Amino acid sequence: MRKFIQRDIAEGLFVVFISVSIALLSAPHLPRKIPIHFNAQWHPDGYASKLVGLLLLAGMPPFIWVLITAFYWLAMTERGKLRLDEVSARWVCLLRLFIALFMISVEASVIAVAFGWLNSPRIVFMPMLGLLFIAIGLALPHLRPNWVAGIRLPWTIVNESVWRQTHLIGGYGFTVLGVLALFLPFMPTWVDLMWFAILLMFVVAIIGYAYCLYRMCG
Repeated sequence: MRKFIQRDIAEGLFVVFISVSIALLSAPHLPRKIPIHFNAQWHPDGYASKLVGLLLLAGMPPFIWVLITAFYWLAMTERGKLRLDEVSARWVCLLRLFIALFMISVEASVIAVAFGWLNSPRIVFMPMLGLLFIAIGLALPHLRPNWVAGIRLPWTIVNESVWRQTHLIGGYGFTVLGVLALFLPFMPTWVDLMWFAILLMFVVAIIGYAYCLYRMCG
């Protein structure tokens, strides 16, 4: 347990150091207003003052990391059948790191747009989102029933067979979507909207699949 605490503290400090360092190093050279929102064509359509923008961009990676860690430790101390087992815990930690790196990449890409180095964050955002989805896809089949991570539906929580089959199919789907996202920066921007539509349809389909499987097993 002590080893896990030391690992989490070291990883958390790493996330804080990277996100804060990016903000501090860029702050003296940024314009007074920086973009914080982009439209469907990835053009900036929302701005904030440099201070507010940097606080948001640099604060999100540590905040998300702390939130995931809090739920992770609560799940590790659960005494019932939904306790996070050791294998699942390792995958959750890996996903936590990928999510933090994704958020840091968002911070860096938005700052790069503010500097004029990039026309939009898309060339960084979509591939990093793809890598995150691949990591999720690889992790899903290895997760056991728990209350903090996975495709947690009423039908998957109460039936381990439904959980296992749903996460297997979900893993394949998220991995394929992640691979597709890696190539989106080389395609027209409208393809991004199609990708998100496919993602939404897949989420609805996996929920329906889990329900039908539960009814069949019942």
